[in-house]
Amino acid sequence: MHQEYIVDDPIRFWQRIHPSFWAVINLLIVSYGIFVDKWDFYLLIYVFWMELYITAGAMLIRVATAREYKRHLNLTGEKFTFFGIGILFSAACITLIVAMTYDIFGGELRIGQFAAPLIPILLLWLNHLIRLGLHYFQNKRFRKANPATEMIVSFFYQVGIVGILIAITLYYLPRYPQPGGVKAVATYVLAFKLVIDLLYSGFLRTVIDWFTPPVRLEKTKKSNRR
Repeated sequence: MHQEYIVDDPIRFWQRIHPSFWAVINLLIVSYGIFVDKWDFYLLIYVFWMELYITAGAMLIRVATAREYKRHLNLTGEKFTFFGIGILFSAACITLIVAMTYDIFGGELRIGQFAAPLIPILLLWLNHLIRLGLHYFQNKRFRKANPATEMIVSFFYQVGIVGILIAITLYYLPRYPQPGGVKAVATYVLAFKLVIDLLYSGFLRTVIDWFTPPVRLEKTKKSNRR
């Protein structure tokens, strides 16, 4: 059966904005909340917990729209499978955090439980939406994206956020219960969050490309002749 393939368009201005800028903006939003808006650990946990929902939503959009070089949106059984697995994995991460923070919040952690970090949460949501629009749809990455890869990468990013929440809940919060204690460990939390954001944005691949010597066209032609 004949299968049509997509040829990528020339690089546009928006495609030159590296996804790592998304990680820097995430860092600025959380840093503002900690140092300027004076969040405590409870607000920080809640904001990261909300980011799990945002990431899960973005992951489902990526899985559903991944085309694998096919011209039309291919709704195959494989895609439905990874879509369902993504929902289960995301639900497991969210449920784990709700269970761990039950005693801390005096009950179940709920959406809308806090009003203070509403604007930062909206900014995080907007930042994820812009990244999805620019670096998945605008640059036509969805045309060659694989649903399994999109699901797995997004899931590992959620695991990284869960790791931060576990560290805060089990280690930092009992050691720094006083008001303003979050500032004492903000450097560690922000540094780890920046690392997983950069990994999620593909910055490691960019660094590898920086130190990889370019392949000469002449050598490529000779190897093809052989």
